[in-house]
Amino acid sequence: MPNNLIQRVRAHLPSFLRYIAIGGFVFCIDFSSYKALLDQAFVAWQAQVISQVIAMMTHFILNKYLNFRNHDRSAGEQFGTYLVVAVTCVVIGVAVVQAWVVLFGTSKTSLYLAKCAAVGVNIPIGFIGHKKLTFGSGLRGLANKRQTA
Repeated sequence: MPNNLIQRVRAHLPSFLRYIAIGGFVFCIDFSSYKALLDQAFVAWQAQVISQVIAMMTHFILNKYLNFRNHDRSAGEQFGTYLVVAVTCVVIGVAVVQAWVVLFGTSKTSLYLAKCAAVGVNIPIGFIGHKKLTFGSGLRGLANKRQTA
C-alpha cells in the first residue's frame, strides 16, 4: 500500500469509527422500527422505507453535531445534500431487500437478514457520500471541482 493511501486511511479512521458507532445506534432504531412495522403487517419494502426515514433523521442530527461537525454550509443546505445521499441509500437498500426476498423468501428471519445485508451494502456508500458531499463541499462544490480539473 502506498504511504499516501495509508496516511489518508489514518486521517479518516476516527471519523469512520464514529460513523460506525453512530450507525450502530441508528441501526438499532432502524431495525426495531422495521420489526415493529413488519409485526403490523406492512410489506417488506414499505417497512424498509419507513424505518429508514426514521433512522435518517436521527443519523443526520448525530453525524452533523457529533461526528463531522461541519458548519461551513447551513444545516438546510447540508440536509438537502443529505437527502440526496440518503435517498440513494434507500433505493439501494430497497433493491437489496427485494433481491433478497426473491432469492431467499419472506420468512421473518430472511427479512431480518435482508435488512442486515442492505445496511452492510450502504455503510461505505453512505460514509463516503456524507463525508465528501453532505458534510464536505456539497454537490455544488463537487461539480465546481470537476469543472476546474
